[in-house]
Amino acid sequence: MKKTINRILAIILIFAAIAGLLFNIGGVFFTWKYKNPVTAAAQTSVRLLTAVLDESVRGLDIAIQAIDTSIRSVSALQNALQTTANTLEDTKPILEGLAGMMEGILPVTVASAQAAVNSAEEGARVIDTVLRAISSLPFVSPELYNPETPLHEGLANLSASLDGLPQTFEKMSGGIDNSTTNVEVIQQEVTTIAAGVDDIEKSLENARSVLVQYQTTASDLSARLKQLDRKLPTIMTALAVLFTFIFVWLSLAMVGLLLQGMEMLGIRLRQTGQV
Repeated sequence: MKKTINRILAIILIFAAIAGLLFNIGGVFFTWKYKNPVTAAAQTSVRLLTAVLDESVRGLDIAIQAIDTSIRSVSALQNALQTTANTLEDTKPILEGLAGMMEGILPVTVASAQAAVNSAEEGARVIDTVLRAISSLPFVSPELYNPETPLHEGLANLSASLDGLPQTFEKMSGGIDNSTTNVEVIQQEVTTIAAGVDDIEKSLENARSVLVQYQTTASDLSARLKQLDRKLPTIMTALAVLFTFIFVWLSLAMVGLLLQGMEMLGIRLRQTGQV
């Protein structure tokens, strides 16, 4: 009975060893067979993400240029208002011109700035999505992009804060028309408006600073992905070598099992010959 059990165990060991050897040989074969296709597919994905980031950087550059234009316009308007406040005299032509500015130039300038912010918001929404996706990829630190408030939300809030300004300017224009005899009151209102326009300029400058930070982050991610693209063949080759080493090591273990099984069968045959 004991001899029969030993024989069965020996046969099981031999079959297990042969199956393991075949599996490991197949593992080595398929590792090297699919190394290049897998590397090519990974490089294609990395290059696609790099292209998206590069396009996003160009889009952010356009948004920054639009913000710069708005900042210059708002700055010029603020200077004009401050000059008017400093030199305002009790003359009807100046008051009429100021009322016209309230009704026309100021609303148009604010609308232009708001349009630039809205345009930047749409681009920032795409950038936020791309940066969050890329930050979750292997080989990219998730801490690289994790803002407390997404850029597109900040820009949306800035745009919303500009909504009520045209109505405010319209009311002030009516107040100027009704207050032509009180230059001091008008001057105070102009100073208040100049301060409000200065706040708009500062908000636009803050938005520009955030856009520049996003552009820098996107450029950095693009550079990292390009570096990863160059290193991918080496990384995949190293992984293939590692898997090959593991399969060879397991194959040696299977050879040991095979020899053990054959030895057990040999012991069984010698015992049979002694009977």
